[in-house]
Amino acid sequence: MLESFCRRVGRSESDVPPECQPSKKLEDRLAFSVIDTYDHLKNSSMGATEHCHSLSERCDMARSETEHPTELELEILKVLWDESPLPVREVRARLDEHAGRPLAHSTVVTMLNIMHRKGFVRRRKDGKAFLFSPKDERQNVLGKMMGDLVTKAFDGSPTALVLNLLETSDLDADELSELRKLIARKSKEKRS
Repeated sequence: MLESFCRRVGRSESDVPPECQPSKKLEDRLAFSVIDTYDHLKNSSMGATEHCHSLSERCDMARSETEHPTELELEILKVLWDESPLPVREVRARLDEHAGRPLAHSTVVTMLNIMHRKGFVRRRKDGKAFLFSPKDERQNVLGKMMGDLVTKAFDGSPTALVLNLLETSDLDADELSELRKLIARKSKEKRS
């Protein structure tokens, strides 16, 4: 795409600053709008380099991948944390059974491949099928997610998170007892 764009404007690829040359992934996402962008640049007071950076940042924001699993990815991880390694058909069956998520086989294959690319799961070939297992333990993934929640929503205060949880949740006596035990244990650990 960069090559055809350069041909249209009568320039060579070497004339395009390296910081404005899109990655292959970005190039694929921008393919539909490069010519429109050029036409806009011809009539704009913004320089090509500034516009390139602006456009690149907007596209990266629109398609950014978080370091945390999405809701469906988390459901798949829960299945795999309970038992793994599993083939796609078993992951699909357990999602339907335990999470009430009836999904097409191709959807589960796609999700597992995306999760593999993101580094959430491992896969290994077993005959004609792939077996999937979580790359990280439940506690590590959930701990990172909670840490991010504390930082973003509660200004880094775990106390504010717990107070909010206590105020907004209907905790039964057993759950409150568990929280008291955990607080007592943590207090004892801090004193030691």
